[in-house]
Amino acid sequence: MPKFKQHIPNFCGDFEAKVFEFNTFKELIEQQPPLLENDKWCYDDYGKAQLLMIQSKDNSPWMVIGYVYDFDLSKHLPKTIYDAE
Repeated sequence: MPKFKQHIPNFCGDFEAKVFEFNTFKELIEQQPPLLENDKWCYDDYGKAQLLMIQSKDNSPWMVIGYVYDFDLSKHLPKTIYDAE
C-alpha cells in the first residue's frame, strides 16, 4: 500500500514526522496543507521514494513536503523545475 512520510528539515528538532497510508492521489492531497494562491503541487524522484513538493507557479522557490513510497506521482503531477527562466 502507498505510504507518505512528512519531511522535517534536519535543523528542526523534537518533531515527529506524520506518516500515513493512502489509496488514491486524492487521499494523499487531502491530507496535505492547502496551497497558497500562487503555488502548485509537483514532484521529483528521490531514490526509492518520490518527493511531494510545492513550487510557486512562476517555477521559483520550491519546498519538500514529504516522501511518497509505492505510488507513481508522475501520473498526477509535473516534475519540479529547478532553473526558472
